[in-house]
Amino acid sequence: MSATGNQQNSTGEGVLSRLDMLLEHYFASLRLLKYGTPSVAYCAAELELSANYFGSLVKRETGISARDYIMEKLFAEAKSRILSREKNINEIAYELGFRYPQHFSRSFKKLVGESPKKYGQIHL
Repeated sequence: MSATGNQQNSTGEGVLSRLDMLLEHYFASLRLLKYGTPSVAYCAAELELSANYFGSLVKRETGISARDYIMEKLFAEAKSRILSREKNINEIAYELGFRYPQHFSRSFKKLVGESPKKYGQIHL
């Protein structure tokens, strides 16, 4: 890889695009079911960065913690799955790595501002 490519991949913007791809693949696989939400340490290791450096880059680029960024992406995936209407809320909760659908619903409402059911009704 060229020096320019290495430099781009170590910038905050490059890290975010790589993180987005990593999360997209993670969410599309069965890893959420098996391992739950990916941790900051997992994402940093996959991107070949220290957890502290990774967290600092994400915070600098987004204004939120790496953990919050991961959760925002997870709930964006949840929104998409809710609107697809292929599965019910409980199935979506389990697919996204939540052991208890109630925990998913509480977390969704806290982050999104409405329950998953209401979100599906309003946005369809």
